[in-house]
Amino acid sequence: YGCTALKQMEIPEGVEIIGEQAFAKCKNLETINLPEGLKEIGCRFIADTAVRSLKVPKTVNRSYNYGSSGATGGAAALEEVIFEEGMTKIPDYFCANNKANVALVKVEIPESVTEIGCYAFSRCSGLESVYFKKKVNKIGFNAYEYCTGLKKIEFQKNDEKVKDDNGQEKIYPLVLTRSSFSNCIELKEVVLSPNVEEIGNE
Repeated sequence: YGCTALKQMEIPEGVEIIGEQAFAKCKNLETINLPEGLKEIGCRFIADTAVRSLKVPKTVNRSYNYGSSGATGGAAALEEVIFEEGMTKIPDYFCANNKANVALVKVEIPESVTEIGCYAFSRCSGLESVYFKKKVNKIGFNAYEYCTGLKKIEFQKNDEKVKDDNGQEKIYPLVLTRSSFSNCIELKEVVLSPNVEEIGNE
């Protein structure tokens, strides 16, 4: 925290947890490489740094939050987040901010993802469009709330069949939970796939 001369960080394999604000206020930090096997990242771990791009290993499954800020909360220079192929859920609160973040304009979500966690991209107001791959079947509550720059949402059609609790085949489900896209005031176009099973209130 606050190591202002630090420019690059290479975290070795074997590290499973990064604590909250671990590299916050390292204002000249431009590059941080996260290892395979990393499981948890604390809130605001690169807040107030110069990191512009972040690649998240598929093993990361938890992001703590504090005051509605997740792992990348407060990362005002961060323009791009790439989630690695093999990840199945974008962790709750991962890119959430407690105030609008206009810097983040590109998020790469791999084919393997089936669920977007709760508050995952809350207040990422720089995002203008979101394209969900066909395996995504659940958008967590408040996942994209206050993404005020968001103009278009599109879900890819999925014709896969799955079995329900009674063993009967049904079309691959899609569930949009409560307030998934609430207060996205610039949203003009939504393209839903035919497999929508539930849309939450708000």
